[in-house]
Amino acid sequence: MKTTTGVLIGVLDFLLISFNINGQAADKWHYPLYLSNMDYWHSRIPVSVENSSTRDVSGESVKMKIGIGKGELHLAGVEATGIRVMDSRGTELLWRVTSPDEELITEGALSNESKFLLPATVKAGASEMYYIYFNNPAAWPVGAVLEGHHKVINGGFEKKADGGPVGWRLGLPDEERKVQSCREYPHSGEYCLRILNLLQNAKDGAGAKQQGIFIRGGAKYRVEGWVRAKEVHSKRFTCQRYSVDSSCMGLCAAAEEYLWGHLRLQVCRRYA
Repeated sequence: MKTTTGVLIGVLDFLLISFNINGQAADKWHYPLYLSNMDYWHSRIPVSVENSSTRDVSGESVKMKIGIGKGELHLAGVEATGIRVMDSRGTELLWRVTSPDEELITEGALSNESKFLLPATVKAGASEMYYIYFNNPAAWPVGAVLEGHHKVINGGFEKKADGGPVGWRLGLPDEERKVQSCREYPHSGEYCLRILNLLQNAKDGAGAKQQGIFIRGGAKYRVEGWVRAKEVHSKRFTCQRYSVDSSCMGLCAAAEEYLWGHLRLQVCRRYA
């Protein structure tokens, strides 16, 4: 079994995170892991997560940076399809890796500056151990990822993919509305999002939404954006919050014609 050594200590909100990166005895390794393809994992990184707050946390997304420097996860160059995450009780967990450009990585080699997220459940004042397994060339991809990034991805709609702006799910076109990325007088950068109402009395609806944003119970969040309107017949401006319980937020706007206006909204999710 390969081993790596080093220690990293960091702070994420009210969690004190310590990553103790050491090789482990062979008889303490977990096996089998999901979709191993009858092969073994040759490397792993133990991650000790300490909760220094006075409140239990469940499923808190812990974010770590991938790199080769001190205080970083040494996973640069590792094949993403072979990664697995286990807790100390032997339960396999979903995980998430995003590139420096905030794109989701599920296959191929991981690069420096990428972010690795795993879900931590830790009692107040206690710590839990998690294990990141890698280096199994035969492993098949998991096919699912952790939903729980900490901030809005691609808030300016500048980063593009085949299906539209990276990180966003656009509403499907129908007889009432068409949603698309465009370059027509953006507020900044080169792109903005256009919601084209094809009917005068089109119903309100979210033009685009982003799922998987981690929201902590009891915390206050401020949502901001820039909106402009042209030839919109409704005389009202609305902002809607969608499915906070499933950590999904969206914005919908309707108003008379005006140039870019700054929208601010503060929301607070109740404790689960």
